[in-house]
Amino acid sequence: MNISNDFKSTMEKVMYDKKIKKYEMVEEQDEELNIVKTKSSNSFLDIVCNIQPISNELIKERYGLDIKAKYCITCNECDLKIGDYVEYIEENYQVTGKLNFDSHMKLFIDEI
Repeated sequence: MNISNDFKSTMEKVMYDKKIKKYEMVEEQDEELNIVKTKSSNSFLDIVCNIQPISNELIKERYGLDIKAKYCITCNECDLKIGDYVEYIEENYQVTGKLNFDSHMKLFIDEI
């Protein structure tokens, strides 16, 4: 089914009232020559979405996925994929699941 961009734009205005920000992790050496992962200074655009708390049991029941997640994100198509990092309310999360639908996508994120 082909969903028009007008419909997606209207849905975004009405339903999506939160923002998350994608970021990358880079490996650097600290003073003791240990390799540590830190947030990249590259900036990414905000992703407008709707976020709801969710339990692992509910994910398994509704979607048949056996994954760990604290939040379910609903948004228009974006370039996020499993394993990517996002920031929401100054907390860091990792994408643990992704489902694509005709009119939107669902992402599942968990604390890191």
